[in-house]
Amino acid sequence: KKVIEKHATVLEVVDLLKESLNNETARLSIIDKIVAFEKNLNIKPLLLDLEPNDLVTALIEGLKSNEGRPLTQPAYNLFFTRDITAVHHHTALLGLMSHDVRWREVAI
Repeated sequence: KKVIEKHATVLEVVDLLKESLNNETARLSIIDKIVAFEKNLNIKPLLLDLEPNDLVTALIEGLKSNEGRPLTQPAYNLFFTRDITAVHHHTALLGLMSHDVRWREVAI
């Protein structure tokens, strides 16, 4: 990161996601996408009740029940990004992932 910062502005996904989730339209959109992806309507109220910081954690690390049981999948490949996006000047291109497990990174 320190090397890249010498030549470009570094944007952190977590920070951008937190900022986006403060917009109610964006917040509802990502929650609806996660609920549809997980095929579990029961998680929607749980996600809606989360504060932005907690929602960011749930979107990236996965949501767990009070008993510690996973309710949503984590964004596995967000930790090892390769080909989900490409940026050229002021344009970002989002790739379509061929495996369902990678969909969440594009949504985020």
